[in-house]
Amino acid sequence: MTTPTESFLLRQYKLLGAVIDSPWSRRLDHKVARVIIDRHFASHGNARASLRYISVATGGAKHDKIITSLRRLADMGVLTVARIGRGTRPTEYTLNFEYRPKLLSATLEGTSISATPEGTASASPEGTATASSATPEGTESYLRCMSTDMLTVSRIEDTHAVPAAPPVSGPRADPAASALDPEDETAGFEQLWQAFPRKHQRSKAKAAYETLAPDAQMHRTLVARAVEWSDHYRTTDTERRWWKHLHSWLAEERYLEDLPVPYENPKEAAIAKSKESAPKKTDAKPKTGQKSTGLSPKTPIGPHAVTIIGSEMPDDAMATETRVRFSYRIEGGEHDGKEFSHTFKQFSDDEDEQTAGQSIFANLRIAAGNEEIDDTSDLHGITLRATVGPMGRVTYAPL
Repeated sequence: MTTPTESFLLRQYKLLGAVIDSPWSRRLDHKVARVIIDRHFASHGNARASLRYISVATGGAKHDKIITSLRRLADMGVLTVARIGRGTRPTEYTLNFEYRPKLLSATLEGTSISATPEGTASASPEGTATASSATPEGTESYLRCMSTDMLTVSRIEDTHAVPAAPPVSGPRADPAASALDPEDETAGFEQLWQAFPRKHQRSKAKAAYETLAPDAQMHRTLVARAVEWSDHYRTTDTERRWWKHLHSWLAEERYLEDLPVPYENPKEAAIAKSKESAPKKTDAKPKTGQKSTGLSPKTPIGPHAVTIIGSEMPDDAMATETRVRFSYRIEGGEHDGKEFSHTFKQFSDDEDEQTAGQSIFANLRIAAGNEEIDDTSDLHGITLRATVGPMGRVTYAPL
């Protein structure tokens, strides 16, 4: 039984130990129980974990085996399912911190049954093979609670990290209850790399992880958030090109933010609505004074080595046409230090202008050596060759 003075950490520790000591529990039960206990928040009174998260945290266990283990834990009274997960919301579990392993009435296989104490019935209960071993009627006997003088890992209460279970004597002890060795940085990164949805620029991701140098508790948070982002991307059908890279996700501390709003859906809906209501295109010439896009008319003609120093999208987020503007500084030559900008359309009601603008953007990314970017700021500081032709048309090439 728990006492009012027991810390939340100690209650978690005792519950995990009780599961490990239970004769019915298996190795996977130990791991699944550890994950659920690890995800329990005292302030919320429950634990949340999806099957995908449990699979990653237990080293890749199959979903059907995890479900079987969860049912066994529920049947034995360790936990109950408070709410079944749906969509991106994980399943919620309520833990029974009063659970203790019952002392088996029969001894282990190959030993004799203990004698029946005087004054108690020796007959077996209906449907069972052996009689009760000295348990008074209406009471249950329990194994003693696990010792509290063993080493534990200190932590702040209400966080969801649970210490790895200490070694337990007996044939069913699990010496590897923790899914991660905190001292093994390579294993930690590999686990996060497998959980994160986008597998690009691995060397940058590994360098960012090593720079962050997360402890075991923070690592578990990173893996859990990576799984949530992965499920979110797939649930919202976000195009893969808008998925964050792991190195940017770590460096920008995106794991501390809310899940991202689908990047393109609102804009595409606005464009589609505008196209439906807009009149059909005619061959009429543009109005006098209408500004063309995709040109940089005041830029010196000829090839220049330029450095990208800025970028912006000056149009309103809900506008049907979206322009992108890059700013450059010329490096060397007679125009050294001169700055200019180049504006083109990324989205437009005019399909020809949109195609031309996206072609310019693709040419720019290829020349910069970074075809897949999360944000235009990823190109800042890159030096490339910009060739300005008559009327200010600009093409790009690598130096």
